[in-house]
Amino acid sequence: MSKSSNEIAMIKRGGHLIPCDQFSADELMLAAKEGQGVMVKVRTPRNIRQHRMAWALAELVAEAEGLPDKEAAMDLIKRKARFVHSYVVKRTGEVHVYVKSIAFASCSQHEFNLLFNRMIHVVCHDIIPELPESDLRREIELIVDGDREHARAA
Repeated sequence: MSKSSNEIAMIKRGGHLIPCDQFSADELMLAAKEGQGVMVKVRTPRNIRQHRMAWALAELVAEAEGLPDKEAAMDLIKRKARFVHSYVVKRTGEVHVYVKSIAFASCSQHEFNLLFNRMIHVVCHDIIPELPESDLRREIELIVDGDREHARAA
């Protein structure tokens, strides 16, 4: 039994998935033989802007908390958001915890949406508790949009 791993861009219209464009339609017709079923793996592309917003959040936390860099801040935020793996070494009983990756290949958009909202919550409740969520969201949007310096000068 052979497997084909074509990725075909689809869009939801009403109650149906249809190819996004002619190229995708052609790929689908080549991949599927008449009367043959096909398996579809549904995944949504990650939102690049939201990913950048997460790193802007880490930048703000690094500045506010005097951390060495945004990578250290991201590690802190992910730990507090419990975005971690853990394991126990059987022989010693030692518990190891390490943060999961938010790389595009490691984290689905759905999972990242949940994590991003948890990250905002953790920052506003555990790391910088005096900062309202709406202000934090506005500030990271300004960073991502390149308007932060302009907003500070106003």
